[in-house]
Amino acid sequence: MSNETVDHGTWVISNEFAAVSLRRVQTRNGERLEITSLGHEHSIQLDAITLEALTWSTPLEVGKGLETPFGPDPSEPQHTDATARTENDERDA
Repeated sequence: MSNETVDHGTWVISNEFAAVSLRRVQTRNGERLEITSLGHEHSIQLDAITLEALTWSTPLEVGKGLETPFGPDPSEPQHTDATARTENDERDA
């Protein structure tokens, strides 16, 4: 495989709720799929194992990210793993 970057074009997928562009990019750590929101200033680059992990999930599990798409809800208390373990230990006792 050569080190040349080949432009395979950009795909755009959209519906009445969102529009994203998809393109394959070469990074120093290998190929990634870059997904860019066309309605917001957000993008992400995912490697092959991350993309494969999406196939292990159901659409419902993946969709849980839509509950707070821009990060944690600031009005809800945030729990660390240690806090969650402590609460579970107290409940089980």
